Amino acid sequence: MPRKKPFSNKQKKKQLQVKRERKRGETGSGPNSRNASAERGTERDRERQSDTSDSETTDVRRINQQPSHREGRYDPNRYRLHFEKESREEVEKRKKMAMEKVLGPVAEITLEVDINDIYPPDKGLDFPKRPSWHYGMLREELLRKEDKSFREYLEALHSRNPPETLSHFEHNLETWRQLWRVLEMSDVVLLIVDIRHPVLQFPPALYHFITGELQKQVIVVLNKADLCPPPPGAGLEALPVLPVPPPALCLLHLAPWPALQHM
Repeated sequence: MPRKKPFSNKQKKKQLQVKRERKRGETGSGPNSRNASAERGTERDRERQSDTSDSETTDVRRINQQPSHREGRYDPNRYRLHFEKESREEVEKRKKMAMEKVLGPVAEITLEVDINDIYPPDKGLDFPKRPSWHYGMLREELLRKEDKSFREYLEALHSRNPPETLSHFEHNLETWRQLWRVLEMSDVVLLIVDIRHPVLQFPPALYHFITGELQKQVIVVLNKADLCPPPPGAGLEALPVLPVPPPALCLLHLAPWPALQHM
């Protein structure tokens, strides 16, 4: 039996390097490697140019970009965040305002927020809903229909609300598709909100869609209940989303066990 040839550390490092390059879709050093680098640069250029593909009228910033795989159907960037871009002037303006205003204690009455101030009825602050579909539709047909519906939603929303009045919201259609599937498959929908800001995290449009069109029950979990004094915490059964919470709405408090003993 022939003796094995010695394998030096230098050769081992080179072998690992070749494996890493092959995993990244490269073929090693030389012209092919340079071509791969050029292709990656072209992909980045296409990425920058396609930042507006989510909306024809809005620039979109895509966050948490991951290296893409050249083979296979898996896309690591499928569910990454898509937010509306802000100009440098807008960012600098807010920074200046934050430095000029001095924060101090305020009266308790000013801490109360009306639901209509957060979600004005005339602003159309809805969420994108899945268009009608059936199991006989082709996949490509359904995707085109959903894409068209989502674009119409964005156009309607931006036409009724100036950019400076809207907070960050998801422009990635794939994320909304996940919400649609979850709502369709669920029997009961659980919403977790911060007890200090329940109105900001409980949009009426979502509640009405679940309890009205889908005819499903909603459970609202008021998280961090130990950070709220007992009287306000106990009174949140009348969450100001509806005049009288219907049977389809159930509220629960969530807090560390010692805190629950005093509520």
